[in-house]
Amino acid sequence: MDDPQDDDPGHPRYWQNLFGEASTPFEAEPDQPVALDTLRALYSAVLSNYDFTCAMTGARFAPPSEFLHDELAIAAIRPLTAGGMLHVSNFLCLERHAAEAFRDGYISVGPGLELIVDLSQLDPELLERLNPLGKLTLPQVEIAHPDRTAIAFHREHVFLGHL
Repeated sequence: MDDPQDDDPGHPRYWQNLFGEASTPFEAEPDQPVALDTLRALYSAVLSNYDFTCAMTGARFAPPSEFLHDELAIAAIRPLTAGGMLHVSNFLCLERHAAEAFRDGYISVGPGLELIVDLSQLDPELLERLNPLGKLTLPQVEIAHPDRTAIAFHREHVFLGHL
């Protein structure tokens, strides 16, 4: 049986129940699943725009012999599930270990495109391979430059969110 205090706005329990309810954040579902051809084109475009070079280490690789690259991955800056765009400016071309660290929030990018790392979490071997200038390598095509809003989102929600 319900307690009458649960329905009385003058009683603290009413407000605790009201504000204590779990809420599910709104996440827009795409109207349709993304076509495989679109994903393949995005993947190829990101690798090509970065000239098969890791944006964080500067390591350059040959184009893949098959469709997928053995050494490189693409990583969403602002995850698609968090409202990230399905556009080349929302993706980085990274060595597989760098992509994993970026997704896990162990490495991010500052407002001046400087690399920011969590030294307590980042693999020391990856740290040694990072660009010695401490900056993100940009693609030559300006439309493919990382979106600054997405970078800020990653830094604030993914990088700082894991600390």
